[in-house]
Amino acid sequence: MLQTPGNGRHVWNCRWSRPGAQFFEMREREEPDNLWLCVRRFDGPRSVTEDACAACEHWEPDDIASTS
Repeated sequence: MLQTPGNGRHVWNCRWSRPGAQFFEMREREEPDNLWLCVRRFDGPRSVTEDACAACEHWEPDDIASTS
């Protein structure tokens, strides 16, 4: 179950986060529930937890998520 962080930031609303399945071509049933990647870094994507993303100083709202 996804937890709502107190600061209102969510891993799925961050401009820099992507579901891991998009990178690893996993089928939805094979995708781990907690697999998110941060693509902000220039040395390639890295795994990130929901809590780490919510606390990150580089968190930015995703334009698509914020306009819907």
